[in-house]
Amino acid sequence: SCRKRTVKSKRRSKRIRKRIHQQRAHQRADQQRVELSGVEPGPVEQSLARFEAIVRDSQDAIVSQDLAGRVLSWNIGAERISGYSASEVIGKTLQDFPDTALFFDADLALLEQVATGQSVLHYETRRRVKDGRTIEIQMTVSPLRNEFGKVIAISKIARDITEQNDAERALQRAKENADRANLSKSLFLANMSHEIRTPMNSIVGLVDVLEETPLTEEQRRILATVKRAGQSLLGLINDILDVSKVEAGKLRIEKIQFHLEETLDQVVELMASRAHDKKIEVVYEIDERIPLELQGDPFRLRQIMMNLLSNAIKFTERNGQVDLRVRFSEIMDKKVWVEFEVKYKGIGIAEDKLISIFESYAQAEVSTSRNFGGTGLGLNISQQLTELMGGTIGVQSTHGKGSCF
Repeated sequence: SCRKRTVKSKRRSKRIRKRIHQQRAHQRADQQRVELSGVEPGPVEQSLARFEAIVRDSQDAIVSQDLAGRVLSWNIGAERISGYSASEVIGKTLQDFPDTALFFDADLALLEQVATGQSVLHYETRRRVKDGRTIEIQMTVSPLRNEFGKVIAISKIARDITEQNDAERALQRAKENADRANLSKSLFLANMSHEIRTPMNSIVGLVDVLEETPLTEEQRRILATVKRAGQSLLGLINDILDVSKVEAGKLRIEKIQFHLEETLDQVVELMASRAHDKKIEVVYEIDERIPLELQGDPFRLRQIMMNLLSNAIKFTERNGQVDLRVRFSEIMDKKVWVEFEVKYKGIGIAEDKLISIFESYAQAEVSTSRNFGGTGLGLNISQQLTELMGGTIGVQSTHGKGSCF
């Protein structure tokens, strides 16, 4: 094993000495050109020398060929990427390297295009290099012209993008795996929520039947508690089911004719008992310019407004007021754009929490769930439903004063 390491080390030393020898040869050639001129290099010569050094030492392969495909120049980057030295390839063409060609482009149509004076930018292809590996390169091919504008040669700048593409493909595979896992989770939650919702509907329905029978005050009190708990759990299940449907792409928006004022009346009536318990007044007004007969999904609109009004009532202090205003925005492409605004005074939302308030299970404070209840799904569902209907939703809030959605 010691002998093998010594041989390897010698080979590595040979490669390093060879590289140093090539660089010194280039430098001596530069010095000889200056000495032959017999004068100190001027600004133009210095500029050309710098340019030649940049091309020579670039990590990217920079190659020039005549129109017949013969290699005219081959920099250190081309040697590093291809494994071929300049002495091996200069003056040769594709036919000289039938199995391991790298920069000799077999695509005649590409060469013909460049020969007419056009450039080919960021062309990606695969090439086999000297050691037999296949690599991916990104190449830019440009025409080289003489002083009369005639194309006399072509230049190629190539970069090995194998590692970059491998990393991108790995990232894409990871994303696809995560998406599949997330979809499986959403489908599982949707199925489970559906299975739980069916018996819960039966429980709530049987409680309604029991309320119609003769009961003592104590029995009615217990039954009312069971009903509230059942309705709360049913609401949670419905929220989880809706989120899962949206994430799984299973939720569909209907387009039917409905009466806007009747839909909002239903929402306010459903919220009336909650508002009454806290002695909160719900005031709403509708812009007269809005046509009352519209087409859309009244069920999802009602769901969004109930989520917003429910939050407003929850976070408004006793004897407060919640305002619901519906304003006409514009008519565009035969669509009526309407702005709904729910405004209330209450605890408000801290500025650093506003950016995440519409995320699933997000709540403004850790203590919010403990003090006010809820899961943090309502606003996320409202946002996703609004976007499915082609709209947007936002919030303005001042901590300790109130919010406007």
